[in-house]
Amino acid sequence: MSVQPHHANPNWPVVIQSLKKQWPVLAATGETIVASGGFSGALVLKVRGSDGEFLALRRWPTTYREIRRLQGLHRVLRHLKQCGIPVAVPLSSTVNETLVSLSDGLWQLEPWLPGDPLNPNTTNHGLIDAVMQRMAQLHAALAQYQAPPKEEQWFGRRTAPSPTVTERLELLNKYAARRMSLGAGFPNDAETQDLIRRILTAFDGHHVRIRNLLTPLSDQTFGLQPCWRDLWYAHVLMKDDHVTGFLDSAAMRTAHVATDVSRLLGGLCGNSRDTWDYAIDVYCRLHPLSPVELLLIHALDQSGVLLSILNWLERPQELASSSEARQRCESLLIRLEQPEAPGGAIFVP
Repeated sequence: MSVQPHHANPNWPVVIQSLKKQWPVLAATGETIVASGGFSGALVLKVRGSDGEFLALRRWPTTYREIRRLQGLHRVLRHLKQCGIPVAVPLSSTVNETLVSLSDGLWQLEPWLPGDPLNPNTTNHGLIDAVMQRMAQLHAALAQYQAPPKEEQWFGRRTAPSPTVTERLELLNKYAARRMSLGAGFPNDAETQDLIRRILTAFDGHHVRIRNLLTPLSDQTFGLQPCWRDLWYAHVLMKDDHVTGFLDSAAMRTAHVATDVSRLLGGLCGNSRDTWDYAIDVYCRLHPLSPVELLLIHALDQSGVLLSILNWLERPQELASSSEARQRCESLLIRLEQPEAPGGAIFVP
């Protein structure tokens, strides 16, 4: 699990002491590092356990309202661990709960997974073999999960149209309706305005094409199951050519496996046809996909790229001030500006 430096909060020792009453496994003292703060609003601290090993302490914001879904997610993670999938399962407190409420949020404690995140745009077939095989095993384990009736809405299996297709068509239509106001509120410096122009050019040049990819699939029914839904290269840990962890399961819900395949391969393979072909071939050996499911992967990849680019327009301060944000946006723009259709012939209708 990677660590991003943040300013230390002097209150962390007090927080740790309070939480130690619920999780005695926490060390009484020791270094506390803010590891990440995701778009979900969750904060992850890297802390020491009483045995000296690192643990991940996750805080959900006080505004978080999906408590029942979060408790159900913890059950899914326990199932995955029992199936041999490398995930971090939240630890139970002294009152046998995996969530502990303090005044500043809702907390969970879990093991700190070993390994380093994947690097984007790889052509290493050995690495791709390991990752795609593990992804197929992850999906097989998720397909076996029997959700309690009250949690089937989030983690059940069913045959239905892809909810991801529906959501993305709605988003594209909303952006189209707001076209004239997109990009407002950004600084007027030349570099930022050039980036905004490129984003708007990408939208104008691709949103109709991408909507036309999604629309024929919107009425198609698929076998749906729990999926990670935020499985990008930074959320896959590797050590010695083995997958050692899948990170940040917060977005997990019922969807089609193409959601995960497209999300991961878009960053891992870029626009390399050969690498896409190879990766999907490895995956299909364990989890066969039909021709229409392969089309779904392509449609979700392309729509995911465009919508991720447009999402930066909703965060003008971050895009204008963060070099990391600009680099991520730039890498996505390049995929649309220098197209080489991913997956080669398998994506030709």
